[in-house]
Amino acid sequence: MNMTAHYIGTPEKLSQSEIYQCRIYIRKHRGKRVISFHNFFIDLEALSGLFNLDCSNCHLAHFHSCCEKGRPLAPGKETIKQLTPHVETIVERYLTSSHEKQWRKEGFIERSEKTDYYDNFSLCGEDCFFYAKEQEHFCSIHRYAIEQQLPLTSLKPMACSMYPIDLIEIDGCILITALHPETLSFCRWGEEYYKDFLCANVQYREDSMNGNQESRENMRQSIPESIFRLDHYKPAYVWEKETIEHFCGKEVYEWIDTKIKENDYFQ
Repeated sequence: MNMTAHYIGTPEKLSQSEIYQCRIYIRKHRGKRVISFHNFFIDLEALSGLFNLDCSNCHLAHFHSCCEKGRPLAPGKETIKQLTPHVETIVERYLTSSHEKQWRKEGFIERSEKTDYYDNFSLCGEDCFFYAKEQEHFCSIHRYAIEQQLPLTSLKPMACSMYPIDLIEIDGCILITALHPETLSFCRWGEEYYKDFLCANVQYREDSMNGNQESRENMRQSIPESIFRLDHYKPAYVWEKETIEHFCGKEVYEWIDTKIKENDYFQ
């Protein structure tokens, strides 16, 4: 059997172990919570999981965000090509003099052993080059796209903007899933997202609101009640409507929405 599969939106591939775990997962749940629709495997239970993408307040709840101390999975060549004409404006408008100096000297792309020899964003200090840490803690590409009324899918790496869902091409089909306790062994987001961030774990937020929060490495002990509100958690597929429609089509999104609302996959 061909042991290749890849994450949609990045040239990076799953390891053989991740491919094996992904196949096992599909076999285990197919026809129950993973339903075939056209050329898609649709993981209805994972897609219905609750998330709260309160990203602008992440720094108030955690010691570091997913944009800090690292970089995203490699963006594709087309994303880099589309982003490049906008970089000068993004740097001048949102980022620091250190970013500008680095960009003018080295550009914003690195290809080295550190990036597994994929073209990827450089780091500025320890953080993703486009993370505006000194201002309001935001992704400068994301803000620029919104202010310029450009689709996020045209500029922002899909490996960033599709969170918390995941699209995996495997065995001639595309698995549409999301971060979930049972997908950690092959999902691009991995265990650290589920264990370290309130956005991905409503139970952690409930515990912290009730004063029962356990000590966690990346979670602050005192979290304002106004952020990561429980009533702002929504299903993963709702957050990523634009991504699903862009890659899979409106028909697929509407099918997912209908099935989850009907709870047919629990029958």
